[in-house]
Amino acid sequence: NQECGCYPSMSSSYERQPKRARRCRSPSITLAQAKSKENDVKGRIVPAQCFHDGTILEGLASEHMEVFQSLLGDKAFQSHGNMTGALTWASLCSGSEGAHFVMEALETEFAKKAESSNKSLHLRQVFACESDKTKQQWIDYVINAPRRRRREDTICIFDDITHMGGGEAYCYAHKCNCRIPHCNILVVSTSCKDLSNLSSNRSNKPVLAGQQSPGGTADTFHKGLLPFLDACGPDLVFYENSDHLADAVAESKASDGPSQSNLEVFHSEMSARYYEGQTWILNSLMFGVPQCRRRLSNQGLLIDWCPRLCLTLQSQR
Repeated sequence: NQECGCYPSMSSSYERQPKRARRCRSPSITLAQAKSKENDVKGRIVPAQCFHDGTILEGLASEHMEVFQSLLGDKAFQSHGNMTGALTWASLCSGSEGAHFVMEALETEFAKKAESSNKSLHLRQVFACESDKTKQQWIDYVINAPRRRRREDTICIFDDITHMGGGEAYCYAHKCNCRIPHCNILVVSTSCKDLSNLSSNRSNKPVLAGQQSPGGTADTFHKGLLPFLDACGPDLVFYENSDHLADAVAESKASDGPSQSNLEVFHSEMSARYYEGQTWILNSLMFGVPQCRRRLSNQGLLIDWCPRLCLTLQSQR
C-alpha cells in the first residue's frame, strides 16, 4: 500500500461522520521494490502442468504467503499474530464461484504456516448471490453438497443483487426469504454488459453516472452493491469488472456540467462509504493463464477495519 486513509470510526449502524483530511504513512514497500518484484515475475515461466493437475492455486497461494511474510516478518504467522482466528466472506455475482477455490487454497496455506501452534486463520463463506439458474445449481453443488454430506449448515444462495440491501432476500438454496448475514470480506463483480466490447450500448457518457442502464451495469452497482455496503459494511471488498470501466469518456457539453469517468464515479461512491484502496488493470497473461483478458480490479479497505478485525480475531481465541 502506498498510503492509508485515516478517518473517524463508524458506528455499528454505519452512520458516516464528515471525513478528515487524508494522512499518509510509510508505504509497505518502495516503488523501486515493487518494480523489481514486477520484473522478477515477468521473467518467470508458469508450467502448464500445474493447470492440468490443479495445483495452480496452491502454488500461487504459497508464493503470496512468502511475499507477505517477507513484508510482515516472522511474527505474521505466530499464534499471537493476525493469521489466527476466523473471518467470514461472501460473494456477489461471482459466476462460477472461483473465489471459493481461492479461499480453500489460502486456508490450506494458513494451516501449513500454523502447524507448530495448531492455530490457523479460517475463512468461512456465509453466502453467495447469483442470478443465473445454472450457476446457482453449480454453486449449490460445489459448496452446499459437501456440507449436506457432513450435516453442516448450508449457505444461502441469493438470486438478485439488487435485493441485497434490504436485510433479507429470496434464497435459492432454502427456497424462501433468508436474512442476509454480515461478512468480513466481500468478493463482487457487478455487471459489465454495458462496458463490454460486444455491447451495443456504449456511449460517450459514463454508464455509472445513471441509476439504470440497458445491460444492468448501473443497476447492479447503484441498486445492488452500494445498498449492500450501506447495510452490511464488509471490512474488505474485492471488486472486479471490465477494464473499460477505467476508459476516459468524451467531454460533456457545457450545459451538462463537468465530465466524469466511470472510474471517478466508482472511486467517489466507495470513498463516500469509507472504503479506500487501490485499483489495477490486470491481464490473465500476467498469472500464466493462456488467455489475454484485461480486467479492472479494486481492493477497498473499510478504514476502521484494522481495530475491528483485531477485536473479531481476539474474541475467537
